Amino acid sequence: MTKDLSQNIRRKVWIRKIAGTLLLLVSIPTLRKANGTDVQKIKIPKGIDWSPVEIEGIHCEWLIPPDAPADAVILHIHGGGGVLGLNNSARSIVGHLALACNLRVLLPDYHLAPEHPYPEGLDDC
Repeated sequence: MTKDLSQNIRRKVWIRKIAGTLLLLVSIPTLRKANGTDVQKIKIPKGIDWSPVEIEGIHCEWLIPPDAPADAVILHIHGGGGVLGLNNSARSIVGHLALACNLRVLLPDYHLAPEHPYPEGLDDC
């Protein structure tokens, strides 16, 4: 490994450590707002049918490409560490996944910590 590459890697690791530390200083509602969790306008890729649904009391969303078979589904558990909710970034990524696989995708918007401690969010899924 060259010296420049090694220094570049160390610099990126250091930046991530600093950013992670700064995130700890921000409140969860602030993180959720910055994450776009509560954005009302739904953004998905063109060609995807978006459909909200409630399954056993859990808000979920279907992302369905045209001509997707009815006998196969991808269950996508969005990221966010159990603290950040479903957002347009996840919808966009998963919408492209649905198009690429030509499969329906179900996105559960599981309960979030700390309001709903572990394992409640996991149990939702």
